[in-house]
Amino acid sequence: MYNKNCFWISPLVLAPFLLAGNAAQAAGIPCEVVINQPGVVYMAGKRQDTLVGLQVSGQWSYSAGYQFGYVGGSVFSPIINGDGAKRNLSFLDGTTVDFAVRNKGADGIFGTTDDAFFKLSDAAGYATQVYTGPIKRAGSNPGNPADYSKLTLQWDFNSDDINDLTVLLKSTTAGAGMHFVASAAPVPAPAALWLLGSGIVGLTAFMRRRKTA
Repeated sequence: MYNKNCFWISPLVLAPFLLAGNAAQAAGIPCEVVINQPGVVYMAGKRQDTLVGLQVSGQWSYSAGYQFGYVGGSVFSPIINGDGAKRNLSFLDGTTVDFAVRNKGADGIFGTTDDAFFKLSDAAGYATQVYTGPIKRAGSNPGNPADYSKLTLQWDFNSDDINDLTVLLKSTTAGAGMHFVASAAPVPAPAALWLLGSGIVGLTAFMRRRKTA
């Protein structure tokens, strides 16, 4: 992860922030944040219950055998079907989105059991998130210094340092944006089972003491 600061940007680039009254905030936060670790995208509206509208477009470098979309639970919702067309969608303020790409698998058909998924929340290093266009402080999450109006996702499926897919997400809602949220590390199954077992043992001992009393 690395940042580029706004202090090195021409005043002409900062002009929109001057007009919007956010000059001090824009100058104090990075103009670009590049992240290549697992995580999800937080949708930050101007206020609670605000919809964050996004315009989504993609550029496929090699293959159209992929779909770009997002995963909710175990359901994949496609946004771009490999043609790079622009599409619009909206998320409620506070929603965390796990953007993902899936391919057709060996059978050449989307939606079957052999599809391969590439999710932002996965540990693999095939996706890079590039946040640009800072718009305001992120009061809803102190761990993130700013919300950004643009997010570029660069996908390298075979880890050859060549982008196979580039997707641009651009906020269409004034004052709303996005920022990165790190994926929560899952509790290992043995540790979880140990915690559950110790809780049961403790409860059993408590009940026995209560009966004896």
